[in-house]
Amino acid sequence: MKRFFLFLLPLGLVFAFLVSCNPDENQEQSSEDKVVVTNIVVPSSVETEPGETVTIRLRGKAGILTSDAVILKNTAGKEFTMPVVSVDDGKTFSFSLADGVVSDRYSFYIVHGGKNWFCGSIDFTVVKRVEIEPKAGMTVYGLISCDGIGVPNVVVSDGIEVTTTDENGVYYLKSNKKYNYVWYSVPGAYEPETMGYDKKPGGILPVIYQRLDGIPGNTQRVDFNMVKAPETDSYTLFILGDIHLANRSNTGDMAQFRTFATEFNQTVASTPGRRYALTLGDMSWDIYWYELKFGLSNYVKEMDTDVKDIAIYHTMGNHDNDFKMYGDFDKEEDYRDVLAPTFYSYNIGKVHYVVLDDIDYTGVEASGFDASGKLVAPDNRGKYTENFTTEQLDWLRKDLSYVSKSTPIVLSAHAPVYRPNGVNAFKAGLGTSRGYGKTAQLESVLSGYKVHIFTGHTHKTFNYDRYSTNGIFEHNAGSVCGSWWWSGHYVNGINLAQDGAPGGYTILKVNGTDFSWVYKSTGYDPSYQFRAYDMNEVKKVVTNGKYPSRENWETFANAVQAFPANTVLLNIWNYDPSWKISVTENGKELTCFQIETYDPLHIISESAFRDSFNTSKWIHHFRVYASSPTSTLEIKVTDRFGNVYTETMTRPKNFNASVYK
Repeated sequence: MKRFFLFLLPLGLVFAFLVSCNPDENQEQSSEDKVVVTNIVVPSSVETEPGETVTIRLRGKAGILTSDAVILKNTAGKEFTMPVVSVDDGKTFSFSLADGVVSDRYSFYIVHGGKNWFCGSIDFTVVKRVEIEPKAGMTVYGLISCDGIGVPNVVVSDGIEVTTTDENGVYYLKSNKKYNYVWYSVPGAYEPETMGYDKKPGGILPVIYQRLDGIPGNTQRVDFNMVKAPETDSYTLFILGDIHLANRSNTGDMAQFRTFATEFNQTVASTPGRRYALTLGDMSWDIYWYELKFGLSNYVKEMDTDVKDIAIYHTMGNHDNDFKMYGDFDKEEDYRDVLAPTFYSYNIGKVHYVVLDDIDYTGVEASGFDASGKLVAPDNRGKYTENFTTEQLDWLRKDLSYVSKSTPIVLSAHAPVYRPNGVNAFKAGLGTSRGYGKTAQLESVLSGYKVHIFTGHTHKTFNYDRYSTNGIFEHNAGSVCGSWWWSGHYVNGINLAQDGAPGGYTILKVNGTDFSWVYKSTGYDPSYQFRAYDMNEVKKVVTNGKYPSRENWETFANAVQAFPANTVLLNIWNYDPSWKISVTENGKELTCFQIETYDPLHIISESAFRDSFNTSKWIHHFRVYASSPTSTLEIKVTDRFGNVYTETMTRPKNFNASVYK
C-alpha cells in the first residue's frame, strides 16, 4: 500500500499550520493532554487516494497511542472515525482513510484520553491516481489530466527546469526545489481549476501550482487536473494595474474598491464568451501588512468576496514583498505561498502568456519595524532594482523553446520595460542607481516573437509601439486605485492617477491571434477616452498663492498660468501615435500640439490637499489655440481601431470637479 507523507511546507512556513487542539466539549486539559494536542501539525490541505494511509507531522513528542483515533467531520456533519495505525513519536503518526471520505473540508479531531480534541480544518482532495513509477534522479513527478485522461505536451516547470508531459500526461523533473513549487503552463485548449481564499473550488485563483516539501533529495508526486475550455479562440482579458488594498480608514480604500468591484462585475457579466483577468502587481501595500494586519491573504479574501465569476492570474509588484525579510527570495516567500509563482506562463487560445517579476531586492536588508510590526527606520522598501534576473531570463528561454515564433506573446510585469523620454521619445525603463535592468537582454530573448507587454507601477498610462520594427508594444496600463485612492477620498467620484487618467483597467479583446483594446474608466462608459479643459477657466481656479501650505502648488499654478489665452487642453490618456485628433472651430481645423504638462483636474482633486502623490507632468496632453474665449469647438478623437470619441465643447466651459464627475 502506498503512503502519502504530508511534508507540505518548508520549515519557515510551518507556523501557518501549527494549530493547538481544543476540547470538543468543556473539558479540563491535563498536562499530558496539552502535550498531545499542541504538538500536532495540521496541514491546510491534503491530496490522497481512497483507503490510503495519511501521515501527520508532530513537532515534538506527543504521547499519541495506537489506541487513539482520528475523527473527520465533513461540512454536512457526517463523521468518519479511523484508528491510529502507527506512531513515530516526536515525528509522525498515521491513520488509514476510511471508505466514504470524499473531497471536502473536514474538521479534524484526535481522540485521546477518552476525549475528542479539535485540531483544525483540512481540505481533503480524494482522487484515484494512475500508477506512475518514479524515475531515478527525478525528485518531482506527476500526472496532468483532464476528465481522468492524461494530457500530452503540457509544459511543467519548477522555475529553473522546464519539461513536458509524455504521451500519457506524465512529467518528471530533476528539481533542487529552490523555489519550492511546481507549476504547469495551461494549454490553450484547457482551463485550470480554480479555488478561493478558503481553498474551496470556484474562487478567483487558478490552481496552476503546488508547493513542495523543501527537501531537495526527497521524491514527490504532484498531480494537476484541468478542464476543457470552450471551443473558441476568442475571449476577453481584463487587465488590472495597481489595486493597493490596505483597509485604510484615512482613504476609505475598501469602500472605494467595493464600488469599483460592483461596476467591474457588471462589465464582466455583460461581456460574452470566455473571460479572464490579469493583475499587474501591487495588489497589496507592504507597509500595512503588519500595521493594519492586511496582507496578501486578506487581499485574496477581499477579491474572492467582491469579484465574481472570473479567474485572475497575478503578477508581483514591489509592494507585494515582505519588508521584514532580507533579500529578494525571502521577501517573495509569502507571495509564493498565498498567490502564485513569481514568474510563470500559461496559454489561452492561440496566445502564450508570460508573467515576469522585474522587482529585484537581491542583497537588500530588511526594513526596520517595531514590536507591533509597524515600519520604522531604516525603510529599505525602495531599494530594489527594476530588473529581470539572469536566472529568470534563462527560464524564459527554456519556456519559449516550446513556443512557435508564430505564436503571439502577452508578457506582464510590474515596472515598465521602457519609459517616456520627452513627448516623442522613449528610453529603457529598467534599472536604478543600484544597477542596470536588462532591457536589452529581454529584447534578445524575445527576438523573433510578436509581443505585447502590459505593465503598471507608474500609476500612469503610456503606449510605446515598436511592433512593426522589433515586435514589441508596451502598454503601461494605468491603475485601479488612481493615486492610491487619495483623490477619490478628497473629492467623491473623482478617482484619478497623477497623469489625470481615471482609475480603471484595460479590456483586451482577443480573436484568434488578433488583439484590440480599450481603457475602461471606472464608473464611465468605454466611450469616455479624453477630457477637455478650457484653460481660460482653469487659470481662474489654479492661481498663485491659493494653497500656500502645499509645497508644490506654485509649480502647478505657474504651469497653468503660462498657457496663452484661449488655449484648450486635451488629456487623451490611452493615446498612441496611431490615434487621430481633430479640433475644429467654426469649421476650421486647428493645429494640435502634443505637450508634456500637468492635468488640471488632478491638481484640484489631490495636489490641493496633500504634498505626496502629487500631479505628474506627463505626455498624453494636447493643446490647441482658439480664436476667441467664447467659440464652440468640435473635438473628434479616433483610436487605432477606428472608434470615434467626440465632444462639442461650448465655451466658456466651467472648471470644477462636478463638471467632470
